[in-house]
Amino acid sequence: MTCNLTVCNTGNHPTFTSTTVDTIHESIVDITLASGRAADRIADWKVNPDICPASDHHGIEFYYYIKKRILKKQAKLTTFKYATSGTCWNEFKEKLTDHLPLEIKDHNRISNMNSTELDNYIHSLTNSIQTFCDDQLPCSRPREARCPWWNDDLEQSKAKVIKQHHKLSRLKRQGRPLDEAIALKNSLRLEYSKLFSEYSNKHFREFCNRQGKEDVWAVTNRIIKTAPAPQPPTTIQKPDGTFTQTPIETAEAILHKFFPDDTPDTRQAHLEHRIQSNLPPPNTPNEPPSP
Repeated sequence: MTCNLTVCNTGNHPTFTSTTVDTIHESIVDITLASGRAADRIADWKVNPDICPASDHHGIEFYYYIKKRILKKQAKLTTFKYATSGTCWNEFKEKLTDHLPLEIKDHNRISNMNSTELDNYIHSLTNSIQTFCDDQLPCSRPREARCPWWNDDLEQSKAKVIKQHHKLSRLKRQGRPLDEAIALKNSLRLEYSKLFSEYSNKHFREFCNRQGKEDVWAVTNRIIKTAPAPQPPTTIQKPDGTFTQTPIETAEAILHKFFPDDTPDTRQAHLEHRIQSNLPPPNTPNEPPSP
């Protein structure tokens, strides 16, 4: 190509599928382009229509090799032993209180313990909490990246769209009527899109409501903020009514406005202080002669 780019598409699987009343329109309009060196590292290019079933454009997958190694996203690591997302802490606290032995729940005797007794008490309390958490909380484990608001309803709705898409492709290969299959697929896609929008909007509202009172918009504004950062003024009006023309002139006008130069006659008291500074102080002893 004239731009030294290589087309990485392989095979003849369509990347775009559109359905009308009784017809399926397919084409290869999505093209993966890469420079010569990058194209040599791309392998196993394929079209995957199951990635985003709500779109007419199909997903594209491929491997990119770096020094004979596949470039993979690093799994997220965590230092937390338990997965506490969605835990009701008020209910957890009540169950934990019931689980602790009576001798541990008796806080009045802590003040009378010596160092050895206090260490034993802390050890018993830690073991009791650990045992209860092992029984009540699931352990954290690596998992695939997923939207926090994704749920079983969305998963099932997506699976229905994918299943109907495969059925539609099979009917086309067999030369059978497509009217009912196309109508059902469009209906399932519309239902999936509505669920997707509903749950995403609901999760965002819950996210905003979870912000604290003092910083209710602190996180939200960082997400939706699009205004540029405030910039210093490039020109200001001077006392004579004209405007500054350069940043240096603007800086000088601001300095003269807020930090004016002192003049001998700014105030009468200033003038008197300057005069007295040139006179020797009265009624002071002479300095002792130098040795």
